[in-house]
Amino acid sequence: MKAITKVTLLATSLFSISAQSEYVAVITIPKIEVTEPAAQLLVSQESLIGMNGSYRVNNSELFYSDTLISDEGCDVKLTGDEKSGTWEYFNSLGCTDNDTITFLAKGGLTKTISLWSNLSVCKYWENDWLAAAQNGTGTGLIYNSSSCSINGSAIRSLISHDSLPSYYLDSIHIDVLGGGEGGEGLPPAPEGEGIGEGASNPEFNLPLIQYVFNDIVVDFPFLVNIDLSNLRYVLGDQVILRGMQNITKFDLSRLQNYYNSPLDINIMGAMIATELDISRLQNAGIIDISYTNITDVSKFSRLKFGAIISNNDNELYFPQVTVFPSRFSNFCQGIRWGNITFSSSISQTNADDACQ
Repeated sequence: MKAITKVTLLATSLFSISAQSEYVAVITIPKIEVTEPAAQLLVSQESLIGMNGSYRVNNSELFYSDTLISDEGCDVKLTGDEKSGTWEYFNSLGCTDNDTITFLAKGGLTKTISLWSNLSVCKYWENDWLAAAQNGTGTGLIYNSSSCSINGSAIRSLISHDSLPSYYLDSIHIDVLGGGEGGEGLPPAPEGEGIGEGASNPEFNLPLIQYVFNDIVVDFPFLVNIDLSNLRYVLGDQVILRGMQNITKFDLSRLQNYYNSPLDINIMGAMIATELDISRLQNAGIIDISYTNITDVSKFSRLKFGAIISNNDNELYFPQVTVFPSRFSNFCQGIRWGNITFSSSISQTNADDACQ
């Protein structure tokens, strides 16, 4: 009996295994084709004020260089790498408002942007500078409808308190007191053009300006504000902002030497001024801070060369310079080597002691 039972169980097991083997499923996994994302070169313009923007490259690489050249020959500075970064346009050669920038990436990718393509219709009547340029009543002014600016103009008078709409200018020569410096051979502004001397609280605001291709001369003692905070380069020899008795601070913090050419800075007679910021300037000819209240030149830190005209030793009403950049700065090295000097023996001694 036990033998019959064992045979029966063995037969049942073999049948079960055989049955299972007959129903084994064969699964075939289909092949999925993977498509690589398309290569992209994306360039955007963030701000007309700064003339800058950003770029990004997907699945490719930019032909990267620290400086690109625009289609008309102006500099475009890149900060980043082959994959992404930012760009900034500098109108170093007076390029026109039709200038474009072309970016190139591997795989034949190109992207060209027109600097003014996103600008809306120019409402010139909303700004006195633009209106004077458009109707021809402003001496030396050039109206550019595409950029809604007076780029390339030669400023001869203070037309308005409105912000001056320009990224680059030929020159600035507003000489109310007739000092006669700079502006040789330039057409004078007609008498009475602009707001004139008698205007209440006159301002001269140039928040967009990057380049001035000749001298800057603003001899206008009645100004209550002047904005040159975005100024990068002056290709002339001098920046004269003289006699401004209402200005407390001169912000030239972005001003640099153009190919290391020396630049004179003159703020003589700004009697309540306590600060001149030239923190990026390295090579100066003469810096005139006489008849001011400037005692702190710590924002001269990158200066390597310059003759500084300070207040006289026997001056009763105006102080000597007492605060200087770090002794490890370019400025102090210039003091030690005799490349930077003060006209006042007291300020010179103070500088020598601070930079030992």
